[in-house]
Amino acid sequence: MSRFGALTLLAAACLTGSLLVVSPATSAQEGEGSAPPTADAERCLKTGLPELSSGEQARAELKEAGMVRDVAEEAGVEPRDLRRALKADESLHVDECGKMLYIESGPEPEVLAASAALEAHDNPQSQAGSDKKNVLKVSKGQNAFALNSRPGAPYTIFLDFDGGPIPSGWRNLWSERYGVLLPATAAPFGDSDPAFSAEELNAIKAIWEGVAEDFSPFNVNVTTQQPPMADLERSNEADTRYGVTALISPRSDEFALCRCSGLGYVGTFDWIGPDPQGYKVSLNRGDPAYVKNPRFAVGTISHEVGHNFGLLHDSTAESEYAPKRGVWGIIMGGATGLIEQFSNGDFPGSLNSQDDLDVIAAEGPQRIPDDHEDTPQAATAFTNSVNGLLTTRQDVDWFTFTAQHAKTKVEAAPRSWNANANLELHITNANGQTVATVNPAATSDKANLSAVAEIATTPGQQYFVRIDGTGETSAPTIYSDYGSVGQYSVTVSKFVAPPPPPPPPPPPVNPGPAKVAPIITAGALEGAHWGPRKKKRWAVWGTWDVSPDTVAPTSYKVVLKGKKIKVKKKKAKRNGKKAWQYRTPTLKETVDAPRRVAAFLTENLPKRGKYRVTVTATNAYGTSKKYAMSIKAKKTRGKAAQRRMG
Repeated sequence: MSRFGALTLLAAACLTGSLLVVSPATSAQEGEGSAPPTADAERCLKTGLPELSSGEQARAELKEAGMVRDVAEEAGVEPRDLRRALKADESLHVDECGKMLYIESGPEPEVLAASAALEAHDNPQSQAGSDKKNVLKVSKGQNAFALNSRPGAPYTIFLDFDGGPIPSGWRNLWSERYGVLLPATAAPFGDSDPAFSAEELNAIKAIWEGVAEDFSPFNVNVTTQQPPMADLERSNEADTRYGVTALISPRSDEFALCRCSGLGYVGTFDWIGPDPQGYKVSLNRGDPAYVKNPRFAVGTISHEVGHNFGLLHDSTAESEYAPKRGVWGIIMGGATGLIEQFSNGDFPGSLNSQDDLDVIAAEGPQRIPDDHEDTPQAATAFTNSVNGLLTTRQDVDWFTFTAQHAKTKVEAAPRSWNANANLELHITNANGQTVATVNPAATSDKANLSAVAEIATTPGQQYFVRIDGTGETSAPTIYSDYGSVGQYSVTVSKFVAPPPPPPPPPPPVNPGPAKVAPIITAGALEGAHWGPRKKKRWAVWGTWDVSPDTVAPTSYKVVLKGKKIKVKKKKAKRNGKKAWQYRTPTLKETVDAPRRVAAFLTENLPKRGKYRVTVTATNAYGTSKKYAMSIKAKKTRGKAAQRRMG
């Protein structure tokens, strides 16, 4: 399912011209691209476009106005990427001031309501990437509103879960476009109750931890703690301390009016000046699915923040949002996977060749310097455990340890439940000989990002461990090593063999058939009659099945009852006349087991009619319940009936 079909994230507003401040210099240069004023939010390019234009229409209008390059530069993207995206993606829009934004397609109400049902499979509490013990491993026990991934970092992504002021641009947009005035202050995440439940607090921690992992290769602080305005606004070109805000609110009734699931402006992360309209503030719907499925929230928030960094959609010819491949999802696509990564468009069918990680770094946040060397000669020594970070596909980390046991367990595992890195574990001895290489393949329901090796070691000898982010080739989950970056840990411990499985229980002793009365389980009967009317002979024959769990019967009793018939008495009655008498003919026969065939009789019965037959079986422990059947006799010849009766 698409992440946009599972919850609604509204990221930034499309503003009408009446909400934008146009400088006098801009007004004087009618029809031309304006010179940049001090504040990026106030700059308005004269594109000649209507309030909003998208897709091929926007592409044609920008081409006719000669504004493709200006609009692309405004968002920090390549002109060719803008032309390609407008051609392939109807969700990409350009407003009348030349600002690019995405208006994501919205879910149907029943789809949104059904998203909570996905908890069983995609909830990180039960499917934490590849190792559920890492769920909330980093943030467990911390204050949900004081979480910081890199305290002191110059760049900030602020996740505001406890409500706050809504920028005037957002409120005016809703009023003018949809006829509803948003309140000045957003309600807290989850619901309008300012008191957070334990479940909501855990969801906040999980969402923060997941978003922090997506941006862990960069020197940016993902935080839930209110930062000073100086950490969000950029005062000038020389200012290298700034960021964006994600305001999360449950205003679902207002959001439903636009039938959209996300609006995000492109390339606003490094904009200069104040932002009263809210270009750098994302307004997020706190859907209940956030609480049940933090994975959906993480993927969507990182997706919209990616637009702020200047990232475009990863699209294919078939979809504006590249679908997931097996358990692999693309952050700038539209599908939630058990592993999600940024991409450089190297998957089959991709229409976007942006190098996502390089684009993010170009907006300000630089990659974290390499924390461990990439050769065994400079390997980091450790005893029991060590943490590491992969920041590029070329990054490999080497470690060394001295064995203390004859058999050692070495494990490499992501540090977050929302892991981006698929880890390959490679171990060599002091002579450079390979001892083990481990990289489990993905399955249909697990990403299998951890790697564990159990190796024989010589106490006192040195061993080397190499950690590398790798791709996946197990169809349908296929992806390259480009996005396998992020935080991990390596641990070594004494290998303790699991206890042998308990011996199988002895085969049950067959007690033999139960010493109870027989149980008839099935039966089949046939009937026939022959001869003249007054000397008619009848026969019934059949077989019966008895449960093998009881002692075999020694005899069967078969009883046939016909419908009432009238017969004349031999003696006169009533004025000397013969009278009619009605009776029900009953025929009985006992058959020795195990023949299980009954045949009888000599009786003057009518040639038509349906007859009820009951069978009982008897052994040394009793007589079974009656097994009832009915038959309808067929006319036949006597010898033929006798042959069939056996």
